[in-house]
Amino acid sequence: MTSREIAELTGSTHDAVLKTIRRLLAEGVVSGNETPYKHPQNSQTYSEFLLSFRDTMVVVSGYSAELRAKIIDRWQELEAKQLAVPAAAPARSAVSPAKEFRAIFGIARLIGLDKNAAAISANQGTAALTGVNMLQLMERTHLATPEQEICFTPTEMGRRFVKSAKHFNQLLAQAGLQEQIAGHWVPTAKGRTHAVVLDTGKAHGSGAPIQQVKWRDSVLAEVAL
Repeated sequence: MTSREIAELTGSTHDAVLKTIRRLLAEGVVSGNETPYKHPQNSQTYSEFLLSFRDTMVVVSGYSAELRAKIIDRWQELEAKQLAVPAAAPARSAVSPAKEFRAIFGIARLIGLDKNAAAISANQGTAALTGVNMLQLMERTHLATPEQEICFTPTEMGRRFVKSAKHFNQLLAQAGLQEQIAGHWVPTAKGRTHAVVLDTGKAHGSGAPIQQVKWRDSVLAEVAL
């Protein structure tokens, strides 16, 4: 509520209300914001205060019960009007999702990503720019691999043939098929024939993409089970 409204409702002069507010501000009792306004009659610029309900009630605490009731009634009117205002519809992005998807997909292919990885990257970029998840929009939650070959994680291989994923990773390392780099297993030149590196669509805290290595069944001929 403005200090001008308080003056109008209580029959006080605006100067008197301003004096009260400034005194209470100096005492640290209220925390209203002083803002300029242009008078509708003489077009001159003056100051007024914008007050919360709590600060308004502190300012009029010395007024009569009848005047305080007028202030409370006015606050109820203001709150009712605020509740009646419909929520604004979210602004539609001016950026074309399809156009952005094509552009990012093209860049991803230029830097060497395969079609699946490029599509995932394009979808992530489009969602960040426009809020539209293109793959979800088309109900494509999974992308088929070009070779249509089923591959397995070390955990899955471990369950099938040995005790655990840790054991299977050790077998792969002993056969010279993978090595540890920065705490992650990475296929060696020899292992790449049997490995498939997949983009998960997620990223580490550093921003680097999280990739997953899976192995074809052909790797079994290279390890000592």
